[in-house]
Amino acid sequence: AVANVIDENIKLCRRLIIVLVPESLSFDMLKNMSEEQIAVYNALIQDGMKVILIELEKVKDYTAMPQSIQYIKQKHGAIQWSGDLTEQSQCAKTKFWKKVRYHMPPKRPPPSSSTQPLKHTS
Repeated sequence: AVANVIDENIKLCRRLIIVLVPESLSFDMLKNMSEEQIAVYNALIQDGMKVILIELEKVKDYTAMPQSIQYIKQKHGAIQWSGDLTEQSQCAKTKFWKKVRYHMPPKRPPPSSSTQPLKHTS
């Protein structure tokens, strides 16, 4: 039941952001977490969902990662974090954040009201 709820919510998403951190422990965690497994599976089989892969540090060897991550890296590439964690490097105007925004889908238009505006008659 929980997996179905997770799956339904993930299907509503248009992007999946995966952040790769330098510790190899995180790759083992990815193998054991059902939410991430469902999200990666949906991203691989669902055309509407694209993946944004972010590397906090340059990953030299992808062979230690799950095959799904290797495939995503090959298919979509990765965005490299090139700053530190200071306030200035987290500014929305940096090149990194511009690249992330470029990979995001366009904003959805606000839902239109199903009711017609009232017309005044004189």
